[in-house]
Amino acid sequence: MESRSYNFSTANKRSTMLSSKIIYFPRWDDQSPRVKILSRECPDTFKDFKDCMNANNNDENICFEKKQVLNECAVGAFNKANSDPNYPF
Repeated sequence: MESRSYNFSTANKRSTMLSSKIIYFPRWDDQSPRVKILSRECPDTFKDFKDCMNANNNDENICFEKKQVLNECAVGAFNKANSDPNYPF
């Protein structure tokens, strides 16, 4: 057991007990759970949005209307994924 608190000291080394085990995905990474859910539940609208983003240098402002359509579909998709404990990611 460590005797000093690294939270309030100027120590360079931090305890491994404070490290996080959470894996962060970029928002539109192909392997992120968000993208997997959208591509499974809203394939056409997701493809339209991704095509628009790729064609416009990933500028969401240009693809705002397609994003709104995707968001409407995403509400139901995420509700389904969150309510089903056996949902495959």
